Amino acid sequence: MNFIKEIVDRYKGYYYSSVVLQRFAKVLSLDVLVRASNLFLLPVYLKLMTQEEFGLFGYFLSIISVFSTILNFGLYLAQAKLYHDYNAEEKKSFVFTINVMLIAFLSITVLPIYLLRLDYSIIPVIFSHPVKYELYRDGMFLAIVVTVLSFMLYNFLMTSENIRKFQVFNFIKLVTVNSVIIYLLSTSKSDSVMIRLKYSYIIELFIFVGFSSLYIKHMKPNFNFAYAKKALVIGIPAMASAMISVIYTLNDRVILEKYGNFADLGIYNFGVTYAAILMVIFSSFQSVYLPRFFQEKDVKKNFHKTKKIISKMGLILAAIGVVLFIILEIVFTLGIINIKYQPVMYILPVLLVVQIAQASQQLLSNYVIYFEMVYIGTLFSIGSSILNIGLNLIFIPKLNFIGAAFSSLIISLISLIFYYYFVRYKCLGKMAEQP
Repeated sequence: MNFIKEIVDRYKGYYYSSVVLQRFAKVLSLDVLVRASNLFLLPVYLKLMTQEEFGLFGYFLSIISVFSTILNFGLYLAQAKLYHDYNAEEKKSFVFTINVMLIAFLSITVLPIYLLRLDYSIIPVIFSHPVKYELYRDGMFLAIVVTVLSFMLYNFLMTSENIRKFQVFNFIKLVTVNSVIIYLLSTSKSDSVMIRLKYSYIIELFIFVGFSSLYIKHMKPNFNFAYAKKALVIGIPAMASAMISVIYTLNDRVILEKYGNFADLGIYNFGVTYAAILMVIFSSFQSVYLPRFFQEKDVKKNFHKTKKIISKMGLILAAIGVVLFIILEIVFTLGIINIKYQPVMYILPVLLVVQIAQASQQLLSNYVIYFEMVYIGTLFSIGSSILNIGLNLIFIPKLNFIGAAFSSLIISLISLIFYYYFVRYKCLGKMAEQP
């Protein structure tokens, strides 16, 4: 008993002596509530949607995710990297400058595409099977724009370390979006994919507008070209990397949809969504850790912390992954989720390892921004995307969604190894330069 008490006391000491851990616990408590609620609600959505509808909706979410990342123009990274370089008044001008740029860039890209219907040219590339795109089009554009704006607000709340406002923002979104969408799916005979796409993001837009005053009051209407230039130096390479990542992020779904069907996509998306709880936990930590990571100018101290975090984080996420696997097995045994989704158990262990590898890689990729070498991420994305397409074209026609999972695992491990040795090389070089 004394031994156990000593271990508990030691970790309590770690917690109370670390500002990052305390902030992480506050953020994680709500993030887990949000994601756990979505996890508990997953059987509800699986029941209210057919397997094909669930697969199609997950496919749309992947498209929204990659295009919203591109159309942020890397400005969220500039916000996180540069915010703490300025004093209180300069910060207000900086936040105003990058948001004016964001709105201007969004306007000159999204509006022409929507009005000239240029998006129809890529639909045959993305979809091999017939899809009622006209029904979903408005919801897709709304989702992309709202995701971009909401993420900038989310990133600002984390960067400025306004944890309480972040918690309220997430909680309101959790309650309102899920309650309204479940009600509409239960009572409406309209297309369920359209309902989730359109009304989820209408609600999110209203929530964003309600919270936008928090953002606006930290702005000073003074456009500064020097701040804009600094932001673009970080943002443009990040956007280029995001454009290339479209291929990496979507090619498994595109190839799986071509050689399989939306039901196969439903199983694959279910597995990816369920395994992503590990990335959610990491993302909560990343959101809290990133501002302090960029504030620390001692490379040796940062690199030491990073290695320590990766080793401990890997063990913790692996333990959580085992628990998640057991829970899902019990859920299928009890018949809570339709047996048609049970083949996901073949790929779940692989997808969980993929999430752990990607979390570790993201922690290391922070150094690309830290050393202002975002182009390295772009160049590596090109190589990994080409390799990923090749692996998927080999594995998916033969193994279906199992092939997609193993392709992701191979690429994730290669990426992790590359980033580790690249960061190690750069950090050792910087350490040698420091007095």
